[in-house]
Amino acid sequence: FAHSSRDLCIINCLGAEFLPLLYVLGLLYSVSAIIGYVTKEKELRQKELMKMMSVTESDIGWSWFISFFAFYFVVSIIVALVSTKLYTVSDVTYLLVFWIVTFLTIVVFTLFLAALSSKSTRSTLIGLLVFFMGVFLSQAVDFEDGDGGTIALISLHPVAAFSYGIREIGRLEDQGIGLTSDTVDRTDSPSEYTFNKCINSLIFDCIL
Repeated sequence: FAHSSRDLCIINCLGAEFLPLLYVLGLLYSVSAIIGYVTKEKELRQKELMKMMSVTESDIGWSWFISFFAFYFVVSIIVALVSTKLYTVSDVTYLLVFWIVTFLTIVVFTLFLAALSSKSTRSTLIGLLVFFMGVFLSQAVDFEDGDGGTIALISLHPVAAFSYGIREIGRLEDQGIGLTSDTVDRTDSPSEYTFNKCINSLIFDCIL
């Protein structure tokens, strides 16, 4: 039992640094696929063809959004359940909320990136670069000791907000209290960064 507790502690400590990067690397393929699908539709002028058949712009946009989010909603449930094996004292409900909001924001952000260019190859390359940049932005300011205003500014990038959230969950887990209803808005960090602030940042990014 002592060995297993020590191993979990080591995993969580490493996760605070590397898990956000690993998650983002795992998302790159699906992000590039979404950008490619949407921009390919514009590049091949399929949207104009659908509009000629009385399909509205909003119908096209909502169909893309619902298709992608339906997939990620299932993924968020699976990831939340798997996360309970790593975050053993955290509440699975809050983990599920975190992943649903994260994937919702990622879908919206990816659709935004797809609008940067009408050429699929160019749009995919630019989108992946902008998407991946969020990991390095979150490394620029420590979420525990950094300035709260700077952290909020960096969290305008959804991937940075997600990275801070992963680290906050890891911090709570390392303290042995986990992510629960009692800890979502509690912290002893000088930055006063909490899990609630992460969720608020992700929701704000989604709206923005």
